[in-house]
Amino acid sequence: MTARLGFPVVMVLVVAACGGSGGNGGGSERAPNALAAPNLPGLDSTFEEMFLPSLETLTRPARQGKTAPKNIPTSGRANYTGYALLDLDHNAVAEATGRMVLTSDFSSGRVAGRAGEFRRNNEQRVPGEVTFQGKLDRQTGSAVVRAQGNLEPNGYARTVTGEGHTTFSGSKAQSSYTFVRGQMDNGRRWSMMAAGDRAK
Repeated sequence: MTARLGFPVVMVLVVAACGGSGGNGGGSERAPNALAAPNLPGLDSTFEEMFLPSLETLTRPARQGKTAPKNIPTSGRANYTGYALLDLDHNAVAEATGRMVLTSDFSSGRVAGRAGEFRRNNEQRVPGEVTFQGKLDRQTGSAVVRAQGNLEPNGYARTVTGEGHTTFSGSKAQSSYTFVRGQMDNGRRWSMMAAGDRAK
């Protein structure tokens, strides 16, 4: 019950812990298409099963600290698995939690992720997925990402688009953090934060 009561303020707390909104990627390089977003694990998890692990994962990047650009690997690939919080009104109120997967090709600097399997705190599903792709800027250590997908927040399919940033944390990019925001095709704003840990 504590998780259910505390859920509406989670978005505010996690955004603050991870250093802000992620900004706007206007004027950035177009996201590449060469790297495919990995598939979600397909777990039929309840909200209660995901809630506390998602808080731990989403606040870990702030505790670890952002990876210095010089310490981000320049070769190889890494897969990250974790959780996402979805705000369907972009009002800093997390309305659903779900799963996130991300692949980073450090050789090319490309990142690609996917989020979905969302559930509200009343266990109602939010069908659909969001994918995001971008290119790592070696000077800043961040990747400007563009997102697109389809969600059904109220029983109606909505196309969503947006953009934001993916960053890495830990001494050698052990974790990833992504924040995106944008609009649905009905004009409503939405935002999402997602974080994951590197597979060992």
